[in-house]
Amino acid sequence: MARAADGRILRLDTMTRRQPTPIALDVDADTRAAIMADLGLPGLGRLRIEGAMIPEGADDWRLEARVTAQAVQECVVSLAPVPAAIDERITRRYLAHLPPPPEGESEMPDEDAEEIPRALDLVAIAREELALALPPWPRAAGIDTDAWDAPPPGDVAEAPQHPFAGLAALRTKGGGDKG
Repeated sequence: MARAADGRILRLDTMTRRQPTPIALDVDADTRAAIMADLGLPGLGRLRIEGAMIPEGADDWRLEARVTAQAVQECVVSLAPVPAAIDERITRRYLAHLPPPPEGESEMPDEDAEEIPRALDLVAIAREELALALPPWPRAAGIDTDAWDAPPPGDVAEAPQHPFAGLAALRTKGGGDKG
């Protein structure tokens, strides 16, 4: 048996390696409420992961899946609700033997590859993909931010301020290099 009773956990050591194993999970309301609190979302109407665990070679696995969600975020300007429809295709590889990183590099060469875990938590994967797919600065319809990019009238000097203007002033006061 590859799954726990609720379908959330996949135990890779018990899955057949002869063919892909289909997966599908609709995240329940209590778990969605916990994810909403964790991600600071005012709403999460649906969260689903569907796809297959595909055996690769003698020991490795590949997850090919689609994560879909109907979330609600707060507008960063007005705090109005902003709906977000998420539909992400994901691929993750689980390797029995990760290759060592090249000399001098601290990151893994393949960012989609991980060491094979004993079990996969489908909710954790769906939650992570949701967090990555949500717009970082959601804006409600009709919010015009172009007006906010311009400085207020009369507050800015005529000449543009250069980043090292303060250093030039110090040098002219005699605080410069005595070399």
